[in-house]
Amino acid sequence: MTALHTMLLVLGILLSRQGSAQQAALSATDHPPSGEAAVQGKTPAQQRIAAATRQIATDPKRVQAYNELALASLRRNRETADPRYLEDADAALAQGLKLNPEDFQLQKTQVALLLSRHEFVHARDMAAILHRRTPDDVMTYGYLAEAFIALGDYPGAEVDAQWMMNMRPNNTPALLFGAELRMLYGDAHGAIDFLNRAYSQTWPAEVEDMAWIANQIASTQIQSGQADVAVHTLDGADQTFPRYPYTIENVARVRMAQDRISDAIQLWIQAAQIDKDPHILYELARAQEAAGQVRDAHKPST
Repeated sequence: MTALHTMLLVLGILLSRQGSAQQAALSATDHPPSGEAAVQGKTPAQQRIAAATRQIATDPKRVQAYNELALASLRRNRETADPRYLEDADAALAQGLKLNPEDFQLQKTQVALLLSRHEFVHARDMAAILHRRTPDDVMTYGYLAEAFIALGDYPGAEVDAQWMMNMRPNNTPALLFGAELRMLYGDAHGAIDFLNRAYSQTWPAEVEDMAWIANQIASTQIQSGQADVAVHTLDGADQTFPRYPYTIENVARVRMAQDRISDAIQLWIQAAQIDKDPHILYELARAQEAAGQVRDAHKPST
């Protein structure tokens, strides 16, 4: 898993939460664990899936409920790295768009789904259309910024991230993009400062959001040669949201930095069982090669 294609899943909830109360946890159908880092009890995403499902059962023509279900499914995908939740999001969006093909919120969530699927050019183009339609929407700037970063257009991303900050000073989404850009420009200290500010502004009940931001802090620490400091950051993330796929991956990176290669291999194997993203398989092969397990490193993955 990478930071870029999941950042907007934090941002959408952070911006849409204003003026709305936290929805209560309700029973709903959820995919059973299939190798993912399942979390005991109802996670924030599971609670939102349940609440949206209840709304749809009560009023099948409530368009916003389908958007909430799609967003919650995208967040559940981030919690578990299970791609089936992307299909759930797609299905919810399709149902909502049948009711109202021009709904702006549904179309924005379509962009988030495209970003999650790494369809960055399509996401950029669709976000640009939405931006022309509603130029004062903060999230649309965020979608454009994320697509630009993924496509290597850092100046374009910087412009959109600055507009986010101008429109809503010190808002958490803008801080997260600012941190990403600062790290890309080699300013690890500035990136961690922005991430710490974003973390301090996050509602404590949003445990997965907090763990996600903590992992971005840890990742920045690892990349800037502070692996031992990252250990403590990751311990906190694991306590906040146990068995999180991001945490497993970052602990594996710490073990590599500490030259504890065999521990890193075991963690990368665990991560690969959860998330089939090619970059994880690459990191596993790199660790195996470092340990002299050349045959395993070059073995085709299944």
